[in-house]
Amino acid sequence: MSRRPDAELDSIFGNDPELEEIANLLRSSRLNAPQLDPGFRMALRRRVMVAAYNRYDDARRPSRFSRLFAGPRFALATAALAVLLIGLVYLQSGRDLFGTGTPTTRVYTNTQLVALDQPITVSFSQAMDHQSVQQAIRIEPATQVTYQWQGNNLLIQPVAGQLAANTQYHITVAAQATTANHAPIGQAANIAVVTTALPSPKPSPTATPTPEPRATITGERSLPGTSGAVAGWSADGNTVFFLAQNGDLTSIRTDGQALKVLATGVARAWVSSDGRIAFAGRDGKLMVTNSDGTNSQSVGSSNVTAAGWKAGKLLVLSAGKVAPAGGEAIVTLPDQADVAEFSPDVTKLVYRSGSRTVLLDVATQKFINWPAGDVQKLTWAPDSSRLAYLAGDAVFVSQADGTGARAVTKSQGSATELAWAGSGHLLIGGPAGLQAVHP
Repeated sequence: MSRRPDAELDSIFGNDPELEEIANLLRSSRLNAPQLDPGFRMALRRRVMVAAYNRYDDARRPSRFSRLFAGPRFALATAALAVLLIGLVYLQSGRDLFGTGTPTTRVYTNTQLVALDQPITVSFSQAMDHQSVQQAIRIEPATQVTYQWQGNNLLIQPVAGQLAANTQYHITVAAQATTANHAPIGQAANIAVVTTALPSPKPSPTATPTPEPRATITGERSLPGTSGAVAGWSADGNTVFFLAQNGDLTSIRTDGQALKVLATGVARAWVSSDGRIAFAGRDGKLMVTNSDGTNSQSVGSSNVTAAGWKAGKLLVLSAGKVAPAGGEAIVTLPDQADVAEFSPDVTKLVYRSGSRTVLLDVATQKFINWPAGDVQKLTWAPDSSRLAYLAGDAVFVSQADGTGARAVTKSQGSATELAWAGSGHLLIGGPAGLQAVHP
């Protein structure tokens, strides 16, 4: 086994080979490293942290000189010295410390948005020298103005009478403006206001069509080109609708102008208060048209004996059944109606069946037999309370149920037409002419 020479060991071993062999064996062996003490690392960490803190504390600790001017006592002493100096300067100068003017003079405006026809108001917190203020004012954009004082308020009004619309005005009051005690305000004041926009132009008023004056009929007037039976009037009373002898539904103005055919082959017609017209053709179909003959259309009813308008709705008597036009039946008549008329309010129906005359209350579906039997012509009063009818050789007026009937005139020959006039009179037409009778 090779080893490094060691003079001291060689002198100890001498010539004893056994001892030298044992020493070589011990030298060649490797011992395991001893384990560290568990508390060693914690103790080492604690010592390092303490050393670091002491180093930091030494670095931030101020010097004795700096500690002399630190702390609350030095701050209090400094504040007291500052107050003393300010007081000495104030007593010496007797003037404003923050400028050459009076610090309590405030310049402001209470209105940031100004109407075009209103002045710009500049307010001061104390009385001012008017002349010096007006000379110290500058306005942008440049505007010729007049001034008016109201107490401490200065009203600036443009000479033109109005400010420019939607414009920002800047008013500067220069520092030389003085108070009533001739003390300058010391610092220029700036005020900005904005004017309102121009009002939206009012739309041009829509021309309201002048209603056509109602025709005044003062006497008998012939309407040329007309013949047949009157079906009704327009709501304004200026147009008459009639059935010509050839079956034409025709309209004409009461001044005799604008004769117009609205429909042909018409057997019966009924005029509503809003100007629409329902008419039954000779083919049995029921049609509805406007007062000028436009927009004609079928409403799904046929063989109509009577019709009436209520709130723009059409109620018809067709094939013995009362129903809305094109709708389901409300009530069915027990017998055939030869002549029938709805009341103006379409709540009642009077019809003749053979020699019987019957009143139907549409709402209650109640039938009432009239005392008068063979009725030839009948027409309702505008308020639906009475009827006028032709029976025999006389014209009678009765209540809706036929009671209280009394003759109002003897017919001369044979009356052909009955109608209620707007004046409340009953008009009777016949070969002898037209009679107006108080009912």
